[in-house]
Amino acid sequence: MKNIHQVLACLAAIIVLVPAVGCGGSGPVPSQAPAVAPAAFDLAAVARIIKGKNDRFTAAHITGDTAILNGYYAQDARVLAPNTAPVEGRAAIARMNDEYVSFGITEAEETTTRIYGNADFVVDEGNYRMRYGKDSTLEEGKYLNVWKNADGEWRVYTNTWSPNN
Repeated sequence: MKNIHQVLACLAAIIVLVPAVGCGGSGPVPSQAPAVAPAAFDLAAVARIIKGKNDRFTAAHITGDTAILNGYYAQDARVLAPNTAPVEGRAAIARMNDEYVSFGITEAEETTTRIYGNADFVVDEGNYRMRYGKDSTLEEGKYLNVWKNADGEWRVYTNTWSPNN
């Protein structure tokens, strides 16, 4: 019985060692597939995409197109509006958008002043101007959007703003 255990141990060692050291052949050693380099991140191209999205976003406030407003955000987005608790997730943000559109927005404009980031997240800083309500209230301020690359689509992950007055 002792000999069987010794034979099995030797066979196990051979099975482990032969692939590691080879059998003396001079053929090529198989290698892993060559790594494909990721495409270079083009911030200028992403900035153009974000500008287009911001233009559609501000226009949607005036037309009341909540489908565009709601599609702007990532599924796990957060809105950090002034003087209120954070609004988390697309469903809650959709309810917030319905409320904001009901104020009667007649003017909306965003101007990006800085944009920076990488292939996963981009930060869009800027100024905004909005006119709304029965009294035609003018609000001007600054905003910050953190954009997330979600499955190849740039969507807002975090949105916050603050009026200047």
